[in-house]
Amino acid sequence: MFEAILQSARATKITKVADLTDGYTSAKPFSIFVCPTDNSPKEAGEVLVINAKPVDNAAAVDVPVVIGDWSPVVFDAIGTGGINTSSYDVYIAEIKVS
Repeated sequence: MFEAILQSARATKITKVADLTDGYTSAKPFSIFVCPTDNSPKEAGEVLVINAKPVDNAAAVDVPVVIGDWSPVVFDAIGTGGINTSSYDVYIAEIKVS
């Protein structure tokens, strides 16, 4: 049981999302990590409001995330253009659900 809990709280498979023109959805819930690029107006540690759909929401909403840290919010989708990918690199990690 302890191992299952530990694995569910850790990023075990990370994917970079290069284009959010059509948004992003996943069959599994996921966490988001936003990293500033060289031309980003914000730095690590600052708050960025993104447009995404938390698991228990009916639709995408504005959600604050801390740049440079895995968000504790569990998401189903990132809205169309929900994060400016020319200013930020976006990574997602699917959450293991047993």
